[in-house]
Amino acid sequence: MKHLGGPVAPKDWQGGLPLTYRIGPGPVTVDMDVQNDERIGKLRSVIGVIRGREEPDKMVILGNHLDAWSYGAVDPSGGTAALLETARAFGEALKQGHRPRRTVVFAVWDGEEPLLGGSTQWALDNAEALRGGAVTYINVDAGVSGAEFVGGATPALADFLRDVTKSVPDPLTGKPLYDAWASRFEDRVPQVNTIVGATDYTAFQEYLGVSCIDMYFDGPYGVYHSMYDNYFRQSTVVDPGFGIGVVLSRLWGTLAWRLAEIPVLPMRYSDYARAAIGYIEAVEAHAGSDKPLRLTAARAAAARWEAAATELEQRLAKETLAAGTARAVNEKLLLVERALVEPAGQRGRPFIRHLLVAPQPSYRSAYLPRIWDALDRNDRGAVPAHEAEVVAAFDRAAAILLEATALLEAGR
Repeated sequence: MKHLGGPVAPKDWQGGLPLTYRIGPGPVTVDMDVQNDERIGKLRSVIGVIRGREEPDKMVILGNHLDAWSYGAVDPSGGTAALLETARAFGEALKQGHRPRRTVVFAVWDGEEPLLGGSTQWALDNAEALRGGAVTYINVDAGVSGAEFVGGATPALADFLRDVTKSVPDPLTGKPLYDAWASRFEDRVPQVNTIVGATDYTAFQEYLGVSCIDMYFDGPYGVYHSMYDNYFRQSTVVDPGFGIGVVLSRLWGTLAWRLAEIPVLPMRYSDYARAAIGYIEAVEAHAGSDKPLRLTAARAAAARWEAAATELEQRLAKETLAAGTARAVNEKLLLVERALVEPAGQRGRPFIRHLLVAPQPSYRSAYLPRIWDALDRNDRGAVPAHEAEVVAAFDRAAAILLEATALLEAGR
């Protein structure tokens, strides 16, 4: 490495060897012999189900993966341990007669590291039932590498995630987790990250159009995917006594129970519509200043979506719904996220069907990915048709929300 030339590597890339890290090229040449074992094999995911007492066809799904590149104490076993503890707690509640309104599914996926295989295959095998009944998928991957909470979500669930963290203690201070999370931001409002794939929620969000949450406790993680990500380090350095893992389990269980029990689902699509404006701005910036792009029609459609969502949310805040009306409204709320996926999929990537967000093979995020990719391949002629797809999706979402508002009138 000391023979590499070129610019000095960024600060975050500087490692522990007594030399200045550079990014190349050469003049040194390294010959590598890479041996991969390519084969068809079995994936063994583990699925547990608590059937809902009133709406068994509606599912809140909790997932983590079981496979690791080596020992995987953080990735994925910190999340696996929390999932098993959450399932145990739900089981104890069930023994005491507390069965949730909706079905809760606990999934430990196989094959995440090489190909997102277990979660993807399960989503494909159960696609029809999931399109009709999946309420939310809550994912934890590398569960605990430190004590700083990081939360991501489909924008409609961002405020719900913030609210639930007020009911769970921070592992270090004992105060509400919300307060510790908020303290890291200037405006004291926790930032919920946009999630765009590259872990087990990908099939649910990008393929099926299911609202998702992804979360973990963050910290220094220089042993990622190495043999040093082991039990000794986890139990002595990262989380002695496993108190952070306990909080992760409490949070996971509280999120799942509320989603399984709440009469009217907590999706706030006005927040989603406002987030969509940010996605539009991101893709306009991606176009570059030399050839500016203005997606005027998409902006107008996002405003229509926001107006329809705001009207429904204001009505819901003032009214208590009869059980039948609440279920009918919930059916509409689930359809909104489904309206943001297209059956054809992305060019060259038919599995990626979401119109607003998509992971790229490099792990970078793409917003309005069909337009983003058209810009990357310098095909601006394709942009109008792709913008029309986005406009149609926003208008579908607005129409569904207006139908939900009409249900409130009919249910009186």
